[in-house]
Order: sequence, then C-alpha cells, then structure tokens
Amino acid sequence: MSAASELHRVVPKSLVAARTTNPIRRIVDQLKVKPNPNLETIPLSIGDPTVYGNFRAPQHVIDNVLRDNLRSFAYNGYPHSCGYAAARQAVADENFVHPNHPPPTTDDVVMTCGASQAIDMAIAALANPNGEDTILLPQPAFPLYNTLCSSRGINVDFYKLRSDRKFEVDITSLQHCLEANGSKARGVLLNNPSNPCGSNWTREHIQDIVALCEEYGDIPIIADEIYHDMVISGMLSSPLFSVPFQSFDGLPVTPFASVSDTVPILSIGGIAKRTAHLTLLCRFMVPGWRVGWICLHDRGEVLGDIRQGLHDLSTLTLGPASLLQSAVPSLLKETPASYHNNNKKMLLENSRMIMDTLMDVPGLNIVEPQAAMYVMVGIDTGIIDVEDDINFSRWVCAVDKFSTVQSE
Repeated sequence: MSAASELHRVVPKSLVAARTTNPIRRIVDQLKVKPNPNLETIPLSIGDPTVYGNFRAPQHVIDNVLRDNLRSFAYNGYPHSCGYAAARQAVADENFVHPNHPPPTTDDVVMTCGASQAIDMAIAALANPNGEDTILLPQPAFPLYNTLCSSRGINVDFYKLRSDRKFEVDITSLQHCLEANGSKARGVLLNNPSNPCGSNWTREHIQDIVALCEEYGDIPIIADEIYHDMVISGMLSSPLFSVPFQSFDGLPVTPFASVSDTVPILSIGGIAKRTAHLTLLCRFMVPGWRVGWICLHDRGEVLGDIRQGLHDLSTLTLGPASLLQSAVPSLLKETPASYHNNNKKMLLENSRMIMDTLMDVPGLNIVEPQAAMYVMVGIDTGIIDVEDDINFSRWVCAVDKFSTVQSE
C-alpha cells in the first residue's frame, strides 16, 4: 500500500464502540417526519426538569454554599477517587433505612458522575464480559441499562413487568430468568420508582422480590432508586404532602435495603431528579451537575470484593467535580422542606393536567403513573389506525407536533 493510500484508509472503531448503541437514538432516527408548520412543538419526550426554568436548584446552595466553597479555594484540587468524606458521610446518613442493621459508612459509598455512571460501575464490578456472566434487566425499562451491558460485552436477560398491575415485576418471569441463567446470573437490576413506567411498588411486592433473590442464593440487587420520593400515587386526588417526610415504616417509596436482611443491595442515587431524600437529580433539579453515588448495603458481609472493585473502578475518573461534590452535605441536610413541597406541588399539577387530557382521548389506554415524571400510554389500533408505536409517534408529530418516546 502506498503512502498516499495509507492517508485515506478508514480507521475502524473498536469493538467496545461498535457495541455501544443507544436505542432511543436509533428510534428517534426512524421518526424523520415533517412536523406541522402551523403549530409550536410540544416536547413530551424530555426527561430534563430544568428546560423551562420552573424547576430550579435550592437558592441557599447557589447563593451561599457554592459561592463560599469556591472562594475558599478548598475545592480546586482532586478529591479522593471515591469522593469527599463529607459528601460520602451525608449519603451514608441518608441511606440508613433499616433499623435492624448498622448504618452505612463512608466506606460503603462511592461518588460517581451521575447515576448513569453509578449503574455502569455496579454492573462492571459484578459481571464479567465475553459471555461469562449475565445481568437481569426489566422490560420495558430505561434503555441505558441494556446499552451499558452491551458496551461492556456483558450478557443480559429480560424479566417482564406487568402493565396490568401498574408495571410490577412479573415474579414468574423473574424466577424463570434466575432458573435459566443459574450461576451466570450475577445481579438483578430493579428500578423503582420507574423510568419510564411510573411505578411505585408496594412494600409487600418488594418483599416478594427480595425473597425470590434470597431463594436463589442471595443474588445481589442493583437498586436504581434515582426517583426515590418523586411520588404522586395517592396524591392526584388527595391533599398535597399528606405523606410524612420520612419514617422507617412510612416512606412514600420502600427502598430495597429497608426490607432485605440477607440479600446484598447496591443502591443507586444522585442529586438530579429527587424531591425528597436519597438523590440529587430531581430532588434538587440539577441533572447537569452529574453527581450520583452507589451505596452498598452489605447484608451478610459478602460484598468485600465488590467494594474494593468499586473503589478501583473509581480511580478511572476520580469522581464528580470537586466543587459540586462540596455542595452535597448542604443539599441533603439543609434544604428546607418548602423547596421540596413547591417542586412536588408543580409536579402534581402537571400530572393532573396530563392525566385529565389523555383520559379523554379515544384509543389511548393510560396506566396512571404513581411516581417519577412519565406516563405510559397504550394505543388501541382498533380505534387509532396506526401499525405500531413508532408510526403513532410519527403521526402525532406530523399532525399535532407532539414529540413522544416509544417503548421497546
């Protein structure tokens, strides 16, 4: 090959890059359609609560904490790869959810670049690639779960959720997956409250899931609880904020760690989308800050290797930005209840409006959401003349200029 032809050769991407495909991006690419030019787009597919400026970060953090920490010059360097001790302690305190077990310590917490990296690290710490191990995933679910496993070459198997029971886990389906994969099943990923299903499972249902995992050798649970306490079930027709803020027996959402005595739990949280007490994403309406965490609940003291593995994996990125980590203790411990109440009030008002509107549309079957920021809609093709959900999305975009996201 000549020097000239060498200059024009195609450099192939790696296997890791080739395995990394975001299903949402693929679906959106299929929706190429000319929208109605006479209408303004109504984007119902956005998962970012900050887009329109009505949901904002707590003012005391913006005006005081970040300003003072920046001026102190104390947070301009590298933190510990697992995160600042003060941030990790604040997260550990928030994750004390089982009074019969010792509270988590800073050693049980790893700060991450958002909940997405926390999920990625949990999967990477538990499962080997190249067909050796399998992670069990829900279906339908947030597509990133499958993307992360595929990118790393980790097998997946899917257990079903039941739309007729507000997207509870189909226990028979999960049991079948555990039977079929045997010792290759290295973890069960469970998402409650759910994106995009809007579920908020009962304590009894979570106990049933944990009991099944216990039956199959205490298989670890990766508990994606990023929407913990963004709950609207029972509130669409009841007085706002009638649920106590926090108690061991009265949490609006039941954390998996609060019912497990033997099954190890890797709890995923962050500051992006929480309105109450475990994560920062929606609680504090700052998804772009990219601050998340993993908290280990080491029932049976079997996660020693996993803990060390997570610590080792944390050295690849050295955690989230120093300045933003420094705000975590204040966010978790000093944010006034009025801030959360105002956010929840807006979420409830928006939920009521969406539900009231959709319930009156012939051909749409609504599964009333109990939590999070989404609603799942079934399409009766006997009434609405479309072949599938992708064609439905094309149609509503072309006619009414709504953008939606399809299930898989």
